[in-house]
Amino acid sequence: MQGHLAVAEHVVLGASAGVDRSRFAGNDYTDSRYGLSARWNPGPRTELSAEVEHRFFGASGSLLFRHRMPSM
Repeated sequence: MQGHLAVAEHVVLGASAGVDRSRFAGNDYTDSRYGLSARWNPGPRTELSAEVEHRFFGASGSLLFRHRMPSM
């Protein structure tokens, strides 16, 4: 399940939750997963986004910053 909420004109927050199911070496595993995300997009050429998620192997995340120059 995922949800996103625009909290300001250029800011979007999100949350996700769910279940991972896997089969490994004949065993079935069921683990919960959940995470948060944020995105800031102040203009057509700039974006900053971050994501953190917890799964069976631990926490992971990503951070992205993009900015294009007008001449590109």
